[in-house]
Amino acid sequence: MSSKTKNVNVKMDEKFVEMIDDYVEEKGYKNRSEFIRDAIRRRVEPPLNEDTLNEFIEGIKQIDEGKKYSQKEVKEKFDIE
Repeated sequence: MSSKTKNVNVKMDEKFVEMIDDYVEEKGYKNRSEFIRDAIRRRVEPPLNEDTLNEFIEGIKQIDEGKKYSQKEVKEKFDIE
């Protein structure tokens, strides 16, 4: 899937940019843009919904009871390729 990109210019206090640069280096981001895209994505994408959260809780209970899942079963359950 291909998507178009647009440049967005944002003015920030110099100290804030320095904090971002430190974080980029510390966490291994390639550049500021990658970090900012990730931060925005984390903020605007919806959190786990209740059904998904309940499935995780159920999965943890099953693991605690000794049930193991194969990689294939997990991929099928969560529709992962």
